[in-house]
Amino acid sequence: MSQFLTVFVEYRVQEDSISMFRDQYFAQIRAQIQNQVEHVVRHEFLISEAQVGQVVEVIQVDDQGAVSQLQELRTGPTPSWFHSLDSHIVGGRSKIKLWTFRQCD
Repeated sequence: MSQFLTVFVEYRVQEDSISMFRDQYFAQIRAQIQNQVEHVVRHEFLISEAQVGQVVEVIQVDDQGAVSQLQELRTGPTPSWFHSLDSHIVGGRSKIKLWTFRQCD
C-alpha cells in the first residue's frame, strides 16, 4: 500500500489581491496542478484568520515524483502559468515555502 505524502505550500497574498485569489485564482491553481501533476489525491486551500493574506495549500499526493513536480511548478525558474501569480504574492515566488510530510503513526 502506498503511503500518502502531504505537501504544504505557504505564502502571503497581497492584501489587495485576496478577493481575486478567493474568487478566481484558487480554482485556477487547483486546475493547473490537477492538469500538470500526476498522483494528486487531494488539494485544499486554507487562509489564516489571524494573518491577513496568509495562505496554506494542503496537497496530498501518492508519489514522491509529484512532490518534485510541485516544487518546480511553484518555485522553479521554468516559465509557467504560476509565474503570473508572482505580483500577487508578497515577495513573489522566492517567498513561497513548501514542506513535505509523511504520516508517522
